[in-house]
Amino acid sequence: MPATQELEKRIGHCFADPSLLQTALTHPSYAQHDAQAPNNQRLEFLGDAVISLVVAEKIGNLFRDELEGFLSNARAMLVGAPTLSELAGEIGLADHMRVADHEDAHGARQRENLRADAFEALIGALFLDAGYDTARAVLLNLFGDLKQRLDEAGHSHNARGKLQEWKARHPEYPEIEYVLVGEDGPAHARSFHVEVRAGAQVLGAASAPSKRLANARAAAQALEKIGGAGGGE
Repeated sequence: MPATQELEKRIGHCFADPSLLQTALTHPSYAQHDAQAPNNQRLEFLGDAVISLVVAEKIGNLFRDELEGFLSNARAMLVGAPTLSELAGEIGLADHMRVADHEDAHGARQRENLRADAFEALIGALFLDAGYDTARAVLLNLFGDLKQRLDEAGHSHNARGKLQEWKARHPEYPEIEYVLVGEDGPAHARSFHVEVRAGAQVLGAASAPSKRLANARAAAQALEKIGGAGGGE
C-alpha cells in the first residue's frame, strides 16, 4: 500500500485530488530539493480557520452553560500547537512529510510546531478536496472525546505552568526545556519519551501515548524532585 494511501486510511478519507494531500505534506524547506513544489503554508492558513470554526461550534454545543471566557480558553487549548501536534502524532503524519534533508537530520519531524502546522495543512486540504462537512467529520473523529481531550490539555497546561512558575522564582536555573528523546511503536499506538531539562540537568523524565502527556508527566516528576508546588501527573 502506498504511504499516502496508508495515511488516507488512518484519517478515513481518500483524496479526489491527491496533489492537495502532497502539498499539505510538503514543508517549505523542501524547496531546496524541488523549487517548483508548492508548500503547505497556504493550506496551513486555511486549515487553521477550519479547525477553529469546528472546535468553536462543538464546544459551544458541549458547554451550553459556560460563559465566553471559558469557551475561548477551551478553544485555545484545543487548537493550540500541543494538541494539534498530538493529533498529528496519532496518525503518524510527520512520517509522511517532505522536508529538506538537513532539517530531517536535525529532528524536524519531532518539532511540535512542524507537526501542528502539517495537521492544519491537512485539514485545509480536506476542506478544499471535499468541503466543510467532510473536513468537520474527519476532524471530530480524530479529536475523539473532546471533553477528555480538553481535560488532558488542561492537565498538561497546569503541570507545565507550575514548573514555569518555579523557574521564575529561581532565576539561577537555566531555561526549562522539554526534549523528545525517543519515540516508538506503531502509528496508532505511539509511545513518546520526554525529558525536562534545565541546562544539562535532567529534572524529570516520562513516557506516554502522547507527547503532551509525556511532557506533563515529566513536569510533575520534576516538581516532585525539586519540591515545587503541585504534583501528580
